[in-house]
Order: sequence, then structure tokens, then C-alpha cells
Amino acid sequence: MRGLTDEIIEEFNLGFAPSQDFLETYFKSHGTDDYQLFRKSGLFVERGDGSLADRFHSRVMFPIGNVSGQTIAFSG
Repeated sequence: MRGLTDEIIEEFNLGFAPSQDFLETYFKSHGTDDYQLFRKSGLFVERGDGSLADRFHSRVMFPIGNVSGQTIAFSG
């Protein structure tokens, strides 16, 4: 994953978003297909034709924590 060692990945709890769009398919396969919910989630971008694409793809993902150490957001 972009030259990062397993130790760094584990220490900083890093993740990786794959290059292909998969979130919409994943959510639909688990019983959620609410287009407006997808749009509002921030996980997708809307293309010019109205279709959705995963916002984060081919990116290292960094968790953002609150003062209690709980993950509350991600950055990529």
C-alpha cells in the first residue's frame, strides 16, 4: 500500500480504498438502496449524468478521532 510498512499501517490505523467503485453495490447488496441517503453520506460524488461514484478510491484513508480516541471521520 503505497510503500507503507505494516507497522505504520497498524500504528496509525490506516486503511485503503480500492480503485474500483464498490460502495453503492455493497450497500445495495445489504438492503440499502436509498439514493438520497447515498448523496448525503459524503461517501459519493454525483457525476454529470446523475450517477454516483465512490468519493474515495485509490487512496490511503486516515481515521480522525475525537478527544476520547473514537473514530468520528476519515480523510483520504
